[in-house]
Amino acid sequence: MDQILSPDLPAYVCYLVVWVVGAVVAFANVNRLLTGHRGYWAFANSWLLFLIYAILPVLLFWFLDYTSALHDTSLFAALVVAAGYQQIFAGGIQGIQMPGQTPRLWKPFETWVTSVAARIAKRSKRLEDQFDEFIRSHISNDSSLLQALLALVYEKNINRSQLDQKLATLAAEMAPSTLTPDEFQQIQAHKRVELLIRELTVAAPDNYGDLLLQRHLISWWMHELWVEDRLSRMTAFCYGSIALAVPILITGILFFSEPVKCWFHQWRFMKVNATEVDHFRSREYIGQQLRPLAQTILPDYSPSKPSVGKLSAEQVLGPLLTKLRFKAIPPRLADDVLRLVVDFHCPAINAVTIPQLVEALRTENADVRLRIHLTLKTLKDADYSSTKTDEATAKRLDDWVPTKDESPGVIDQRVSAWQAWWAAARASSSSACGMKRSTDGTARIRGP
Repeated sequence: MDQILSPDLPAYVCYLVVWVVGAVVAFANVNRLLTGHRGYWAFANSWLLFLIYAILPVLLFWFLDYTSALHDTSLFAALVVAAGYQQIFAGGIQGIQMPGQTPRLWKPFETWVTSVAARIAKRSKRLEDQFDEFIRSHISNDSSLLQALLALVYEKNINRSQLDQKLATLAAEMAPSTLTPDEFQQIQAHKRVELLIRELTVAAPDNYGDLLLQRHLISWWMHELWVEDRLSRMTAFCYGSIALAVPILITGILFFSEPVKCWFHQWRFMKVNATEVDHFRSREYIGQQLRPLAQTILPDYSPSKPSVGKLSAEQVLGPLLTKLRFKAIPPRLADDVLRLVVDFHCPAINAVTIPQLVEALRTENADVRLRIHLTLKTLKDADYSSTKTDEATAKRLDDWVPTKDESPGVIDQRVSAWQAWWAAARASSSSACGMKRSTDGTARIRGP
């Protein structure tokens, strides 16, 4: 699969490609299944088939990425999955293998699709017969229309002698005793219209509807609904436009909604099997959100509200720091999150990261606990070297080397020591910032 992993694009672009191409393929599949029937796009079951066919390649694209068969940032892979997902299930595309027994799911899916298509075809045929009956009744109830239809069929029919024979056979039928002459005459007229329309469709299969309209045998709306199937086409156009517009709208939200955009990049940043380029894109976005926050001067900064940037530090870093408490967090992800904390450290961002790092020390993962402890010591030396703490607290912090054999009680003592240090550091930092602002003439001294 390595040969189709490039170019590497943002995941939402590739998913959009899968949806759009998959929708086009789904439209073709439904047309292929129901060819020969009219009006099927006006049925809910037809749109159910369309949605299933359109969503299936998106789910398959995600599943293949989840199992590392491909990357969901590959444009070529997106095109292959969207256009050839049926061949993928059948094992017909070299380099893309469905894991385990998952290809067997395609057989019951095809069975279900066939049954739904059969129900749609049956309903379409029933409605078509009903409308055909309406047209026949419309013409047979008007003797002038019936005569005009007879003249049209004679004009277009090549084998007129055979037509005369069929009409003569029909006229020779005897009226049953149970019917009145008027009833039998109406039935005869109805059969005659049915015979003439059938002959006209054989003689002019491509334009018989236009001929009926030109001779004023049917009205314009009858022609549009019965011959052109306009209602079904309009329904298909409307719903098809919506199906293509929805993912484009969602993609637009990713561009204009910062909270959604932030959530997207947090997901990509925490994705274990993300490509290096995709991981770099997400890290750059997170960095762009954190840099303006570094300009905020304490104590006016509130961790839960944005200051200079569009998002707060809590919104940007909170979900990432929460992952550090997970026992099975991959070492690379833990390092990446902690590197963000160190690379963008400043008093304003520390106000968010340090309390969460301290709480994350309670994790069952001893390796991650050690990494968090070392990160806290780095922040302590970089930004709070002047903070004074009691000798016992300082000793607990400096002498601690987290191990996997530590009891919860010992860990709680170390966490309490870090919390005590942070309370002192926060108070000292707030006082220093207030003094600096007062000296600059920009604000009065404010307490913590």
